[in-house]
Amino acid sequence: MKQNNIFVNLFDPKTGDKQKVDELHAGSIIGLTGDTSKAGTTMKKMGSWRSERNAINYALFSFGIAFSALLGIAGVKVNGVPLQLGDGTAALLMGLALSIWINRYQYLESIPDSVSMFFQSMGLNLFIVTVGLNAARTFTSAFKSLGLSIFLIGAIISIVPHIIALYFGKWVLHMEPISLIGSLTGADTLSAGLNAITERSGEIGGPYYAATVAPAYVIGNVVLTLLGPIFLVILS
Repeated sequence: MKQNNIFVNLFDPKTGDKQKVDELHAGSIIGLTGDTSKAGTTMKKMGSWRSERNAINYALFSFGIAFSALLGIAGVKVNGVPLQLGDGTAALLMGLALSIWINRYQYLESIPDSVSMFFQSMGLNLFIVTVGLNAARTFTSAFKSLGLSIFLIGAIISIVPHIIALYFGKWVLHMEPISLIGSLTGADTLSAGLNAITERSGEIGGPYYAATVAPAYVIGNVVLTLLGPIFLVILS
């Protein structure tokens, strides 16, 4: 590098601290300043280029969407009972797998934060609209038969299971608060709460919280999907 008049910057761009050469490891970031055209071979031996923060990895982005869509429609039948992940569960599993892979190869950026927030907000709004439109007909007929009491019934059904699960997980299972909250939001598929708590958890608690969401989300969706056909088979 010195022979080609290239300055090697060992300062960590995140912390600003100078890194020692013998402490560098896979994923460590260093900077190069100067005419790098003459040192291509040496640079390939040193490592890989890290993309800019505002760059989009279109290949990874497109692969994630396409594979999660295929994974969501794939299913099998066990004794006549259909088993299928669904779009939401498949997207969550694919996102978790890609996040682990990106974290391992830290020099590869995926999607800028601004683009991620846009897709999260748009997807959440479309999901709410879709659920509301699908539930409108059922809600209208239930409101005509039950009246205002349907709101009280809905509040009890929505809140009481969470309160029971919260205290059961804390006092009986002795779960850590962040994992307990992650399990509850995953089991209830509460996307708005998931996004809010992930931001509040920060860089350290956020991934741990998101990892606790996935098992509860998957189990909850699979169990809910299976309950209907299972009861029909048992009763028949």
